[in-house]
Amino acid sequence: MTPLALLTLSAVLSTTDQRALIIGNNGSPTLGRPSLQYADDDAVRYRLTYGLMLPENDITLLARYDRDTEQLTSKEIVPSAPPTRGAVLDALATLERTSQDAKPAASVSR
Repeated sequence: MTPLALLTLSAVLSTTDQRALIIGNNGSPTLGRPSLQYADDDAVRYRLTYGLMLPENDITLLARYDRDTEQLTSKEIVPSAPPTRGAVLDALATLERTSQDAKPAASVSR
């Protein structure tokens, strides 16, 4: 994404209530499929990109880093929790709650 595109996207996002839930999961043990190698890396990249546009408190990262990602990733980008079903449901509930809190009270016109 070019700096101009990011700046344009940032301007659009600044006029609305936006949050990000990023999930990076390399494993899929219940589906009988081979593990992925880069889902955690991609999650970090998305986290960095959204970090340019949103406040830190509005971004939730659920991931379990593999050894390479752990060594290459800044110590400031720490997942909130592993990408478990419970963590995803908790994060969604938190997003819903904070979105409801952010909605302005309806005004009554007379």
